[in-house]
Amino acid sequence: MDIQLTPEEAEDYFARIHYNGPKEPTTDVLSTLHRCHIQTVPFENLSVYGKEKITLSKQWLFEKIVRRHRGGFCYELNTLFSSLLDYIGFKVKKHAASVCSRKTGILGPPFDHLITMVDVEDGLWLSDVGFGDSFWMPLRFTGSPEHQEQPSGIYRVRKDGDYFFLE
Repeated sequence: MDIQLTPEEAEDYFARIHYNGPKEPTTDVLSTLHRCHIQTVPFENLSVYGKEKITLSKQWLFEKIVRRHRGGFCYELNTLFSSLLDYIGFKVKKHAASVCSRKTGILGPPFDHLITMVDVEDGLWLSDVGFGDSFWMPLRFTGSPEHQEQPSGIYRVRKDGDYFFLE
């Protein structure tokens, strides 16, 4: 689902995440937006447990996350964040993903998670603002085992056969 933000909605979103920098599709802007979002909009699934009717419409997501200052889960947060990136002019594509259980090591079902891939001037980046306390800035998506160090930890995106793994 593609959601188009109006200029007023985009400005409200920037204010929500405390972003007042440039609004152009660059790697630096992507990194700063990602970090601002992670640090101001919490992962939460209270709507699921509260049995709220969840819709991925712009109106519902914008009201919940921007106006009511709530958080959300991956489908909510990454859907709305991708619309902000699209508004600025980033080339954005959302993808379904699976989550590996830390306890069992078993992959969850397909479509268990939603991620965002962003094609920027210097390559492809993995952006995920919907997984809670995770990487603070996008990760270069190369599939090679190179480590990417951030204030929140050390990460890598590794390819194994037809699958990519974030570690």
